[in-house]
Amino acid sequence: MKKTLLFAAILLMGICSETYAQDNSNENSTDKKTDNKKSVCSKAYIGVSMGIDNPGGLIGLDIDVPVLTNLSLSAGYGPGSWGSKVYLGARYYLKPCHRGWAFGAGVSRSSGLKNYQMNMETIYGKEDVVLDFNPQTNLFLGVYHFWTLGKHANRVFVEAGYSLPFSTYSYTERYGDPLSRTSESVIKIISPGGLMVGFGFSFSVIK
Repeated sequence: MKKTLLFAAILLMGICSETYAQDNSNENSTDKKTDNKKSVCSKAYIGVSMGIDNPGGLIGLDIDVPVLTNLSLSAGYGPGSWGSKVYLGARYYLKPCHRGWAFGAGVSRSSGLKNYQMNMETIYGKEDVVLDFNPQTNLFLGVYHFWTLGKHANRVFVEAGYSLPFSTYSYTERYGDPLSRTSESVIKIISPGGLMVGFGFSFSVIK
């Protein structure tokens, strides 16, 4: 799953780069001082994002509101591997109209899961166990690249970064024998934190 999402993000970046190059070629054949620049600026965006340790979850809803020429505040919500996930963050863009490269940071919160039944390896062999995944808060740092999607203010983007948990992941076993080291490793992998890779779309809602 992680390899598939990573491949999709890389492929999307390549497609967007090609589209961006073609758009630039078309724009250079016309007057650079047109209303086209204005058309890519927006006062608010709403969209979807997906990926590995994506702040908004495996696939989530995002809201991005520009507050300055090069700064926006964002929030999102969606399902994740550790329960539902919500985040608040900010992005600083190197170009106006919130395009091109951007740097972001924020805090995400995973709700955890209650009474989650799994068939896992214990110290006595495989069996059904019941676990509670406890809530977890993470700090994330990311690098983004945004491209204009179509002729309007809509955008497509890719992201990469790192999600750092404020505390070590924790769970409570409600039923079953103690988990093996292999099962412990599996739980650690699905817990929030680590490499952040993703992509998404954001559509202009207020121009």
